[in-house]
Amino acid sequence: RILCTGHSLGAAVAGLCGVDMAVRYGKQVTRVSVVNYGSPRIGNSAFASYYQSLGIESWRVVHYHDIVPHWPIER
Repeated sequence: RILCTGHSLGAAVAGLCGVDMAVRYGKQVTRVSVVNYGSPRIGNSAFASYYQSLGIESWRVVHYHDIVPHWPIER
């Protein structure tokens, strides 16, 4: 099992790391998981679809009043 985790900017990097690990080692490991704390949004809708297709188990913990997890603002 591979677990990628981080806080704030490190959480965004952990999300990208989870994709990289799933692509590189997805056939060799049982599961790739990502646990993020206060991560800004990463990628666009195409990236989100690709991320979901990889079967990564994801948890994203945010505080409602923290601006970082809500940035960049969706339009």
